[in-house]
Amino acid sequence: MKRTGPAVVIMVILLLFMTGCGTVRVSQDYRPGSDFASFKSFSWQQVEVPHSEDARETNPLLHERFHAAIDRELVSRGIVPGQPGDLLVSYGYTIQTRFEQVPLDTHVGFGYGRYSRYGVVGFDSGTSFEQYDVGTLVIDLTESGTGRLLWRGTGVERLPDYPTPEKNIALVNKLVGAILGQFPPTP
Repeated sequence: MKRTGPAVVIMVILLLFMTGCGTVRVSQDYRPGSDFASFKSFSWQQVEVPHSEDARETNPLLHERFHAAIDRELVSRGIVPGQPGDLLVSYGYTIQTRFEQVPLDTHVGFGYGRYSRYGVVGFDSGTSFEQYDVGTLVIDLTESGTGRLLWRGTGVERLPDYPTPEKNIALVNKLVGAILGQFPPTP
């Protein structure tokens, strides 16, 4: 019988850990029949940050990171900044609080009284709820000549509780990369 080496076990554990981390759920919609290969440049539409009670949605640093990440991803696909660009880029970002029901949880406890004269057995079961935040980023690419929306990519990701600036940058890059990873669409 062949034994599995420690390196293989470590790799399997790391793979399971990485797949357990949050993943970006993405979707796209686009105008069929559009020749996406013909678009070689882009420029930005005015991105209006809506008023929000959540200060994270209106954070200027976060919006600078979105802008830089989208620029980087488009350039990596051969679409360069230009005035006026063939494509107009805009995006919207929202944060929603969600609740998730945690499945039935059962506990059994044993206790002993003073001098072992009294004993007790306890059972507890029930459901609980977990609160978490989800960030949704929507990126729109519009044809500059006609103003028609050509492509929309959406990404949703569970947000960490207390992110550092480094974690925010990594989250933005991951979210934008996953969304624009679908562009240009393949019919």
